[in-house]
Amino acid sequence: MGIVQEVKDVARFEHIGAILFKQGLDFIGKKSFIPSPPKLRRILEELGATFVKLGQLLSLRPDLIPREYCDEFRKLQDHVAPFPFSDVRQVVETELKQPVTKLFAHIDEKPLASASVGQVHRARLKNGLVVAVKVQRPGIHKTFQTDIDIMMHFAPLLEKHAHGIFDPYTVLEEFKKYTQRELDFQNEARNIDQLYRNFRNSKTVRIPRVLWSHTSSRVLTLELIDGKPVNTKTLRSMHDRKLFVRNLVDCMFQQIFVDGFFHADPHAGNLMVLPHNRIGLLDFGIVGILDEDIREKMTQLCIAVIEGDVKMIAESLCALGFVEQCNRDLERDIRLELSQYYGASLEQINLSEAFQKVLMIARRDHVHLPSDFVLLVKAVVTLEGVARDLDPECHVMDIIRPHAKRLMRERYLSVRTVKKQALSSSMEYLHLFRTFPTQFSNVLKKLQEGKLHIQMQDTDIHYLTVEMERSSYRLAYAIITGTMIMASALLWYAEIGPMFMGIPLIALIGFVCAAFFALLLVIALIRR
Repeated sequence: MGIVQEVKDVARFEHIGAILFKQGLDFIGKKSFIPSPPKLRRILEELGATFVKLGQLLSLRPDLIPREYCDEFRKLQDHVAPFPFSDVRQVVETELKQPVTKLFAHIDEKPLASASVGQVHRARLKNGLVVAVKVQRPGIHKTFQTDIDIMMHFAPLLEKHAHGIFDPYTVLEEFKKYTQRELDFQNEARNIDQLYRNFRNSKTVRIPRVLWSHTSSRVLTLELIDGKPVNTKTLRSMHDRKLFVRNLVDCMFQQIFVDGFFHADPHAGNLMVLPHNRIGLLDFGIVGILDEDIREKMTQLCIAVIEGDVKMIAESLCALGFVEQCNRDLERDIRLELSQYYGASLEQINLSEAFQKVLMIARRDHVHLPSDFVLLVKAVVTLEGVARDLDPECHVMDIIRPHAKRLMRERYLSVRTVKKQALSSSMEYLHLFRTFPTQFSNVLKKLQEGKLHIQMQDTDIHYLTVEMERSSYRLAYAIITGTMIMASALLWYAEIGPMFMGIPLIALIGFVCAAFFALLLVIALIRR
């Protein structure tokens, strides 16, 4: 760093130290100095934008800090004084390489909203489209970097005195990655673009369109969604809350379990009420991404929680790769924590509470949880809270259960799934057949060199000869069966020839023949 930056760091360091001292955190020499959740929230607010952002991020990560701190940090507000329009103009023109008058037919000088990272202005393009322009606050990148450097200076002291409440290095590394993503508006633009494509044809969800020609790393321009905020006044005038809530739950279910790309913080401030009970989503800085395998296992976990199946919950956690092996201690902890749901009706099941208990078990038993899984749980918790606020009689489980079971049926019983599994199996058989000659040749080579050792307890050579003959038949049946399955699966995948019930006739005949030889193989094994 240069001398000027060093002076700035020193000044900021002294400012932070003065605030901590004023709050009674003169912790040098003390055994423990971690304040209560409310007090720590007030300290973060006084320390400024970077620390408020840190608290907001931690409110999403109950795997990193205790739940009571997460709950308190959700109250953190990110409202700061707006910066002058002259700065807005300078940032826009520097980033987009054109005068504001050429980029927009009009732009309001008064912002719609102002936060620590940037502020949003209403504008109109030359073609008449009304847009929202998010402009990054000047100097915010340096401010965040300075504060993160100072936090790193405090990390050893925090680690020494935190007594296992949290790991400061892990927290700061997560925060550093988060701020790097958030300070590049193109990351958020890509998130919005993905969700826009996913809901392009939806009749119940509206995602703003990104105007890429007016977007850069410090300027984000979106089609303006003109709706009503989710507040008390809007709720009073809403004719059908239940339909809005159902649309909201359906929207989040599709994001999580179908698309695998979801808004990680769907709280009321990020929602808008549009005509005909449509939903508008805002603020896409934090999203979760789940691949197909994780989505399938998450669906199993969701159903296990719904059904109160302890063994299935434990097995689902193991299948997700969070624990090395399912053990009785893990099952016991799950059984104790979720005992209230056994035999309970759907109305009695609080999904968010159940998932939070799973997180608590993981934290207590030192089970590693990927960040996207934690974001998923946070999204579900937030969703259920918003749904209950909108409609106290709402039971999210009633809405989710049929979706989850339908999804499981589609994934395990649909023709497409069977076809995919058959093709996968055929590839495994193909690999086996390709490597079999080499492996058999190696066995013969070892036999010729006298390196192959066979342990025999039966001295009846005639019996050995008969068994070898039978084994050759069984091997032949297995090879023919595998070959027929592989060939039929490839023909099915290629959709060659006339079709019968959606399956090529020649592939169907192949599967029948494979079943016949498989039956012969089973008979041969039984006779043994």
